[in-house]
Amino acid sequence: MKDKHLEQQLQQSLQSTLSGLRTTSRQRELFYVNATGGNKVKRKLTYGLILALLLILMLAVTSVAFALTRGFGILDFAASNRQNVEVLEAAADDFLHDLKTVDCGHATVVFREAAYDGMTCHLVYDVIPKEKEMLLFNGIADESWYGLTHLEWPFADPPADDRTILDRWQEGGYTSAWEVDFDLSSVDSADYYDVYGGMGCVLDEETGIFTGTMEIPFDSFKAERSLSLYVRLLPLRDIYDEFSYDYDRAEIATLEYTFQAKDTAKQLMSKSAPISLPTLGITVNEITVTVLPQELRYQITYAITDPAVFHAVFDHVGDDRVLTEFPCFRFVTQDPESGAYAILPEGITHEFSQHTTDEEKGVYTQRGTLGRSELRNAYTLAVFKNLYSKPLQPLKTFSIEMQP
Repeated sequence: MKDKHLEQQLQQSLQSTLSGLRTTSRQRELFYVNATGGNKVKRKLTYGLILALLLILMLAVTSVAFALTRGFGILDFAASNRQNVEVLEAAADDFLHDLKTVDCGHATVVFREAAYDGMTCHLVYDVIPKEKEMLLFNGIADESWYGLTHLEWPFADPPADDRTILDRWQEGGYTSAWEVDFDLSSVDSADYYDVYGGMGCVLDEETGIFTGTMEIPFDSFKAERSLSLYVRLLPLRDIYDEFSYDYDRAEIATLEYTFQAKDTAKQLMSKSAPISLPTLGITVNEITVTVLPQELRYQITYAITDPAVFHAVFDHVGDDRVLTEFPCFRFVTQDPESGAYAILPEGITHEFSQHTTDEEKGVYTQRGTLGRSELRNAYTLAVFKNLYSKPLQPLKTFSIEMQP
């Protein structure tokens, strides 16, 4: 009994020691197993042994934590630079880890973490250079060095470090520059023409490791999908010339993987008939909400029914030409006292996209996500022209009820 009590004390102390880390239950179990020799503690535990184990843990916690988590993961990227997102930490317990490691020549690419719920595939990969003098980045070289090397951007207080990637290159230490990009080759052996996004990256300046993320959303639920994708490392002959790519020396890491969703999805549809919004020149034809384990995916289909009114509301002149800002649909709540509107929390998939369903008929589809806790029978849907005005000022709001 005493040994069991001491073992529980060790586990509790270990949890306390690791409390500041973002780890999953699976990773915390690995910490404990590693600390006790890979098995249940069979030798008699003493307070001295507990202290020794804890000392070892506290000394090794940083290196072991990095060995297990190895940098930022899907949930870290999902929460970065987004103040209105619902992140379910328990979701990480079901993520896939270490799908494939590819030696590209100058660097090693590790497809480190992935998640698939039937409608979105999330992927995180590391590009580990074999020499620290190899600069890995994406985008344009005159973009922010701080933005490349930090997961979060301090919007409220701009960083004092205003250097660009080119500025950092000029300071020395790097001998070659490589642009990292990602592409999806095919889905279920067919070319993929839909949009995908949610791209993000961060460079660890100390180690030179480039970590990238990608989310690939689909417009329908499918329990199994086979994806073929790649990460490409493209060297630049001259970092000052953004088009000086040396395609002959490009290095590519490919991944072909069949993803399977753990749970089936449930779809809800709006009860009402098409909702006419004559002051905006549109009619909302259909609203669906797909219930997934980690989030809700919604799809809103609308049609332009009065082009003159629609363009009078959503057109504006920019760059000496007329531009159309398409309506933004968001699920909202309204404070009963102040009347202020607030947008409901998003899910971990950062997708708000618009697709042309039928251009000739002026039919469009918008997709987005909600936090899993926002599942309900009725919603208030708002139409915005500007999502950045403070306070939020919807052009129109209306209530909808959902049914299976």
